[in-house]
Amino acid sequence: MSSHSQALSHTADTSRDPRFRAKVDNLQAAESSFLAGTSSIQHKPILAQLEICNICNIACRMCALTLDPQFKSTGVSRRMMKFETVEKMADFWPTISKCYLMGLGEPTLNPDFVRIVEYLKGFGIALSFNTNGMLVDDAMARKFVSIGVDSITFSIDGATAKTYNYIRVGSDFDTMIANVRRLSAIKRENGSPFPAIVFANVLMCDNIREAAALVELGAEVGVAGVHFEALLWQHDAVYIHDMFHRHKITNESAEVIAEEFAKAVAAGRRHGIGVTSQYLDDDGNFLAHKLAELDPSYRG
Repeated sequence: MSSHSQALSHTADTSRDPRFRAKVDNLQAAESSFLAGTSSIQHKPILAQLEICNICNIACRMCALTLDPQFKSTGVSRRMMKFETVEKMADFWPTISKCYLMGLGEPTLNPDFVRIVEYLKGFGIALSFNTNGMLVDDAMARKFVSIGVDSITFSIDGATAKTYNYIRVGSDFDTMIANVRRLSAIKRENGSPFPAIVFANVLMCDNIREAAALVELGAEVGVAGVHFEALLWQHDAVYIHDMFHRHKITNESAEVIAEEFAKAVAAGRRHGIGVTSQYLDDDGNFLAHKLAELDPSYRG
């Protein structure tokens, strides 16, 4: 299969589906423009991201929705994208290869979310989104499997209830894990590899020692990969004081961080699960210099 077809939804038929042909033509036009170094592009958009809503049902300690005063002011509208808005972009979707249905908010809160997902899959688009997983009940999980969602990433910031519930305020570890288990079971029941299930973890000094345990948990509940995201430095005084310096991963020594990553990578290899991070190279080796890049105050 060509690199073009690999960028498309798994539901596209490379030989018969006209939706696939339109997307491949667009990808080839994009590649030609890039290789030619033209100052004006010859293709239509390839990727799209829709912020389905900017509201959340939990209050994670490190999230902008929790910390940033602008989201608490009346000046920022708290909204959900309506199905009709997506439908109005009908001319836009035929050449889109992939769409991310997420932003700051929790997409499954949107009452039109499943309808939007089903509509976009009708265009043969590869669909991915992140979720806190609290609302992915049996009915929603069955819809995601039957529709053919390509990938769902569940945000999980601890491998134990104590750590997870401390960081992800208002969520519930047991409920979230039960929902992931059920989605995996429904996939098996339907003989479907989709959606691929991924865990995403924001690394902090609070949870780095649970990294390997999270990979083990992922293997138990049927995930395809675990991604460890850095708690990023942000140029905001409140964020830096109240969040970053208290919870940054570099409050642990480089030796401890390297050891915990090594254990997580080893667990992934045992279970055939991909383990990725900005702190790791493609072979799973720890990149110590990234600590200073991601924390300007770090001195090793």
